[in-house]
Amino acid sequence: MEVTKALITAAGHGQKTLPLQTVVGRDGYPRPVLQCLVEEALSAGIEEIGIVVNRGDAAIYREAAGRTPGTLTFIEQDEARGFGHAIACGADFLAGRAFLLMVSDHLY
Repeated sequence: MEVTKALITAAGHGQKTLPLQTVVGRDGYPRPVLQCLVEEALSAGIEEIGIVVNRGDAAIYREAAGRTPGTLTFIEQDEARGFGHAIACGADFLAGRAFLLMVSDHLY
């Protein structure tokens, strides 16, 4: 089975700011956590990444994701109703295909 899509949940209470924080990457240069996650997914062969964010937050997450060769889709969650709901918000983006699930408050 070929997995070419990833879903990153980034709208959780208490965790939504971590993907915007800066860390030092493997190459020794600082970058936002979200950019590290996107780069890791792309290096694993992922072509399209959906990022679930709170309504109105897409612009700050787009900036934190950096320039990438992959396709980023920002999926706005109207209200925080839990982790399962965040994943369900990505259903249209995923279109029933197998996907890589990443949580934005974990570095891989």
